[in-house]
Amino acid sequence: PFIENSILHGFNNKKDKGKIIIRFSLDKDLIICEIEDNGVGRQVSAKYKKEQRSYESYATKITQERLERYALPKKNKKLSIIDLKNAYDEALGTKVILHIPYIRA
Repeated sequence: PFIENSILHGFNNKKDKGKIIIRFSLDKDLIICEIEDNGVGRQVSAKYKKEQRSYESYATKITQERLERYALPKKNKKLSIIDLKNAYDEALGTKVILHIPYIRA
């Protein structure tokens, strides 16, 4: 859902070319997934959504529900959404970080 959000909302009103970087790494018993884009940012995207029509994003809710339902053990699950900005507080994009626990076989 976060990649879809990058494409539909982050790049929709962007003048230059959009870019998405997806990284996976392991840290002990966690899979770390990072999704970073250079879109217009969440604040600008929210402004456009309000102007166009009423819209409710389900990406965060759906991901939280999936983490609760499927990720074991119950500890160390985490979802972070970071607004990337430059020194002038201008949006540079969005970064989502998922920490997903796993059990080694």
